[in-house]
Amino acid sequence: MKLKSKIKILLILTLITIIGFWVVNSNLQPKDLELKQDFQSLDIDQQSQIGKSWNPPQSKDCATIIAEIASVTISNEVTDPTKIRELIIKNTKYAAAGLFKLAKESLDPKIAAWSLKASAILVKIPEAIDKNDQDQLVELYSQIGNLVKNPPQSCDNTLAEAA
Repeated sequence: MKLKSKIKILLILTLITIIGFWVVNSNLQPKDLELKQDFQSLDIDQQSQIGKSWNPPQSKDCATIIAEIASVTISNEVTDPTKIRELIIKNTKYAAAGLFKLAKESLDPKIAAWSLKASAILVKIPEAIDKNDQDQLVELYSQIGNLVKNPPQSCDNTLAEAA
């Protein structure tokens, strides 16, 4: 083997070793217990309420719906109206495309129908923004809000709580 090849291999092994030590050391350092201590300072009833308030998605499709709807949200740090408008249009188009893809791929007909309906609503929002049609925007946001309040039955975690 050439000397250059041996040196390269030695450098690569050294780099891998350094990264390995760094990963191990970072995992061995004590974790921040502040959150745990705050949680433990709550009474039993409060702890129970927090535990019950978090409902994980029941399936990959349900998680996709949550992610796509949430992706339309814009950070409060963005204050430029033009940038906000651009982000709403871009994010809404991506969410509509993601939900349309889910509608085509989902094996659950209720999720597919819900996703297709949501996609059809979201795809109209950029056009309404471009036309500055406030009435149409209010109507579209109302429609998407109603869909979000009434998720597909297989994704509705509140049904188990009501029973």
